[in-house]
Amino acid sequence: FDITSYLPKSVVAALFLVGSYSLADTFLKVPLVGLWKHFLRPRRNLSKRYGAKTYAFVTGASDGIGQALAYQLARAGLNIVLVGRNLQKLTKVADNISLIYNVRTQIVVFDFSKLNCPQMAEKFAKNIDNFLVDNEVSVLVNNVGKAWAGNFHSTSLPTVFEMLNVNVASQ
Repeated sequence: FDITSYLPKSVVAALFLVGSYSLADTFLKVPLVGLWKHFLRPRRNLSKRYGAKTYAFVTGASDGIGQALAYQLARAGLNIVLVGRNLQKLTKVADNISLIYNVRTQIVVFDFSKLNCPQMAEKFAKNIDNFLVDNEVSVLVNNVGKAWAGNFHSTSLPTVFEMLNVNVASQ
């Protein structure tokens, strides 16, 4: 049984076009949009968008994901404030970023696991306030975090509080 023999050719052609469009929209749109968004689209010029003097503030920037994000933001033209607990690692990252991308870097040494009292929070806030007097931060990356591999019920109370300070209070 061939239904197309009973329909005018113009109707068959119209149905073919509608069906083809529907298939293309369903099966090609998502991969093509994803390809454009993630690989082909030009990068945003963040320094043009936010200004040449603006900074990106990256916590947990001494290594891992925070370090990689700091490099990517510097590549986009932003100056970088690196926050972490290890001065030597931060200095190395800051020197590399400045050398490779020709942007300004600032270092803030702070251990978020010590953020367990108002005095430490105030100390960190004063440090940042002093920086903000002459500078502007347009991008904030809260990357600092602490993980614990083990059974929660056997985790010591100080370790639990340290994780809470780093993962919750720092945000």
